[in-house]
Amino acid sequence: MNDEFKSISQLINSTFSNISVQDIENANETFNAWKKTVCSIKSSNPNEGNNLYDHSRIVDIKNGIIMVESDHPGWIQKLQFYKDYIVKGLQMQLPQMEIRNIVFKLAGSSFMFDHGQNSEKSKEEAMKKMEQNLEEQSKISQKYMKNDQNSEKKGKLPPELEQIFENMSKNMLTKKEN
Repeated sequence: MNDEFKSISQLINSTFSNISVQDIENANETFNAWKKTVCSIKSSNPNEGNNLYDHSRIVDIKNGIIMVESDHPGWIQKLQFYKDYIVKGLQMQLPQMEIRNIVFKLAGSSFMFDHGQNSEKSKEEAMKKMEQNLEEQSKISQKYMKNDQNSEKKGKLPPELEQIFENMSKNMLTKKEN
């Protein structure tokens, strides 16, 4: 037999050798959670969830963002309407995945964010913009504190602003990047 020909078992083994059983189990768990969550959607149409499931599929998961493909823009619009519900459902079923968002695309098109070399540059630019916004908000807050003659606690931010800054700081410090 010629060395260029390989048996089917060799082809299958070489194709799937880098895929672990755990990866397959995680993928199955994710797809099952997607189906359960989307199919649970109810509206005036009792089959709404099943229809949404039939016309969509998960194509990737990265950094807590699930990328979903649909076969028609109308289905994407409906999925976006239920986006918060779907995210909450997936978070409850898959807490270890730390799902934060879902993005949608039409089958055959590409997602709107870059996975290539420009992603580092984009992240740096986004961080700079966030830092600038934080500085601007800080200046506005300081101006507010100076103008607040009725405040008993000079130099203290109002509780609402303190909470906003605390949340912004936590988000910036705990942002995961892969």
